Order: sequence, then structure tokens, then C-alpha cells
Amino acid sequence: MQNRVWIDLIRRVPAELHNQLIFVTDSKAEIAVETLFRLEDDFVVFRGRLSGTTDGGMLFLLPYDRMTAVIVARELKETDVQKMFQDSSEKETVHGSGQAKETEQDIELTPPKPSPLVDTPTPGKSVIIPRAPTDSTIAARNSLLDKLRAARHVSTGR
Repeated sequence: MQNRVWIDLIRRVPAELHNQLIFVTDSKAEIAVETLFRLEDDFVVFRGRLSGTTDGGMLFLLPYDRMTAVIVARELKETDVQKMFQDSSEKETVHGSGQAKETEQDIELTPPKPSPLVDTPTPGKSVIIPRAPTDSTIAARNSLLDKLRAARHVSTGR
């Protein structure tokens, strides 16, 4: 795929799903995305970790020509997928039979809201992608804090 196609593909993914992305490289390495920072013309800049490791927080500068796939590591509803990939000029979708059908629901779908990545970076101008905490990250953090408090309570004998 060409670089522009990868950039357009990643831009279609809503910002709240960025931390659910996995980039697969041509060497079959899987890199779990924690935070997307920039989509440059030739590479993507993000924080992540190699799959199968616990070493998180590494900064990656991955050239698009080394990417072979982008995986969303979360089950998505069919309507959400259609919203991500339906252009405003497109009125037909493919359903289970493999034939194109047009329904009122398909016509009412609108293209996704542009993510902060929509503006093409210009030389000398930085594009910052804000990352809002998700319910799952908040729940995980609270669970970890509860476990740490319980372990500290047991170790001090209080």
C-alpha cells in the first residue's frame, strides 16, 4: 500500500480506538499502540509495546512501507465499521449474501467525525493527538490501586 492509503486508513479509526490498534510489520512483528502522536508523510510516530512483552512506553517511528496490517483489538459492531468506512457518496453496503443492498439505515449513516489527525501536517507545524482516558483504563487503574492498597495493608499488619 502507498503511504497516503495508510494515513487515510488510520485517520478513519476514531480517536477512542487508537489505544486498541495493533500495527503488524513486514517481519510479522506486532506492535500494540498506546498513544498515536503523529502521522507523517513517510512514517507514523506512536508510543507502544511489542506484543508478547511487558516493556511498554517505547517510542516507535514506523515507516508505512514496513506495515502490512492494522488490527483493531476489540470487537466492533457492524454499524460502527460501516460508519468508519462509508463515504458520503457511497449509498450501498454489502450484506451476508455478498450482494449490494440499499436500506434506509445504510443511507442514514454519516461518515465519521474527523479525528484530530485530519489536518495534514505542514512542515514546521506539529500535530498533537489528545488522548482521553477510556472507561477501561480508568477501571484498570482503580483496580490496580485497590490491589496495591490491600497488599500494603497486609504487609504492614494493619
